[in-house]
Amino acid sequence: MKAFLSYSLADKDQYLITLLSNKLQEKNYFLQTGINIMDVNIDAYSQQHILTSQLFVGIVSTDGLQRNRVLQEWNLAYTNKIPAVLLIEQGIQINGGDPSAYVRFNRMNPQSAIIQIQQRMSSPARSTDQEGIGWLVAGAALLALLAIFAGGAKK
Repeated sequence: MKAFLSYSLADKDQYLITLLSNKLQEKNYFLQTGINIMDVNIDAYSQQHILTSQLFVGIVSTDGLQRNRVLQEWNLAYTNKIPAVLLIEQGIQINGGDPSAYVRFNRMNPQSAIIQIQQRMSSPARSTDQEGIGWLVAGAALLALLAIFAGGAKK
């Protein structure tokens, strides 16, 4: 299966992508990411790979410079019914999108986001819909990332 990974992170947080990739590969996902990660808009290469993926995982932090591109990619996946999981750091304004389709996190206090992800992972009513499947697969990896984000914020 193929997962598309989109992110907007500061250089100091780039190692999190390796950790997330490893977690998803353990679940037998082959990972793709955009090749034009320095552009603010979605490119044709990314569009093609998103539309042929079985999972989309996006992360947007306040320190990252590519949030608009990540949000465009997530919206493409979400509107095309591809299981899409999005983690957005608090303080980032976004226009549009269904707030129930993503989780906001706070580096200094990730507990609320952790609870939300755990609820999305364990919801039996949503275990068969596309979004529920995405949270089930990617949730554990995102929980690990939140723990690392929180640990880094305390240093």
